[in-house]
Amino acid sequence: PGWHIECSVMASDVLGDTLDIHGGGIDLCFPHHDNELAQAEAYYGHQQWVNYFLHSGHLYIGNQKMSKSLKNFFTIRELLKGGSTMKLSD
Repeated sequence: PGWHIECSVMASDVLGDTLDIHGGGIDLCFPHHDNELAQAEAYYGHQQWVNYFLHSGHLYIGNQKMSKSLKNFFTIRELLKGGSTMKLSD
């Protein structure tokens, strides 16, 4: 649970005790965002720490989720330089 506290503390330090929009990957809905909510709402005594969540899907390379740990990713710079074999558009 340490990383949940770390994230909510950093976000609140910069944005205050209530966030309008909080985002992340769809895989962070549970348990990460639920734990952040529980901890921040208990700490601040709020009913609602975040007004809206914006969760995004994942990019897939072949049949695998794009991930730094799998080393199957491209940087924006690489894509703009044409340094990947990935097709950007038709």
